[in-house]
Amino acid sequence: MKWGLSLLLGLLVSCSHSQSEGSSETHGNEEVSVLDSLGLDMNVARNEEYRFQFLATSIKEGKVNKSVSYGTGKYYYPASLVKLPASLVLLEILNEKDISLDAIPVFDTVQACGSVSFVEISQQRNISFRKMLKELLVASDNHFYNAIYHFITPQELNKRLAAKGFKGVKIYRAFTGCDLTDHLRTYPCKVYDDTDLSTVLYEQAPTVMDSSILEEVYEFTEERLFGSKHENADGDIVDGPYDLNFHIEIPLEQVHAMMLSLYFPRMQGNLKDWNIRSKDLLFLQDLLGMYPSEIRTKHNLEDFEYKYVRNIEGHAEGRTFNKLGLSYGFASETVYVPMEGFANGILLSYSVYVNSNDIVNDGEYDYETVARPFAEALFKRVLEWHKN
Repeated sequence: MKWGLSLLLGLLVSCSHSQSEGSSETHGNEEVSVLDSLGLDMNVARNEEYRFQFLATSIKEGKVNKSVSYGTGKYYYPASLVKLPASLVLLEILNEKDISLDAIPVFDTVQACGSVSFVEISQQRNISFRKMLKELLVASDNHFYNAIYHFITPQELNKRLAAKGFKGVKIYRAFTGCDLTDHLRTYPCKVYDDTDLSTVLYEQAPTVMDSSILEEVYEFTEERLFGSKHENADGDIVDGPYDLNFHIEIPLEQVHAMMLSLYFPRMQGNLKDWNIRSKDLLFLQDLLGMYPSEIRTKHNLEDFEYKYVRNIEGHAEGRTFNKLGLSYGFASETVYVPMEGFANGILLSYSVYVNSNDIVNDGEYDYETVARPFAEALFKRVLEWHKN
């Protein structure tokens, strides 16, 4: 798999540079020419304050036709995009341990920190892995990300992603609000048979990673300090930037490659990217196309909030298959849009920073006024590029 992914990323890079072959322009000017060729003349794409980056891949007859990229390498906060690799690794582990998606994990606490809601939910409601994935990916429920993070363990999660060739991925945090090193401890878990709740299929002890791992994989940089002001833990707005060092990091090109490996797992000949049961892989693919109203009879979620690129005329059943991340002013999405059959379409991954008041962690960002319309305009340009 490592060889296959490296080959795939190499193809993406070589295709993205193809528009500028033979040019004597600098790398920076080559990137600007990408914006020119796509007709992206809007202020958001050109202004460095928005930290815009994207990758787009045109798929025809189940193969990469061409790819283009701009600005990748900038730091962005992936937020809920982390739920995609977590879900893929979960399904691989369940397959290897011969555990059904319908099995029920129940957690307990050891030296609890932060929010333990996912533990309480697991003990009270008999939630299966299948139900967790639905809520996690369709409604972006953080409680079930926390549950999956503790079941997989950060050590196993990062080890598996690295072994597959996903470089620069650092996932050493749940969304529990714990202190930095506390995220390296996981809670014990028992997995029960859904048809007989007295039968324990698997039992996992608590784990602890050595905190030295954080010094090994992270390096403090001012690039991860954002805003002139921020809201602190007490809810007060104070002077100074918000520190996003030592948080989750998933380079955008790696998110893009994960989506490509999910929807086209055999694109690299006979290599199988993920050791996942076929029916579970199809289940995961379908989930990314669904809306919250399709999994909940009663919900207080607006469907449109979960997809920025959506309802584009000409693609299969009017669906896009995506994961959206919104946090700290970063709006990031990876989305596959089938066109004229599922084996033809566009894979687009992008990130943009929209925080006009320059205050971080206050919950006041320009997601709907700037990020959404920009994403829609970006996709229209990429759609024209795909067709031409």
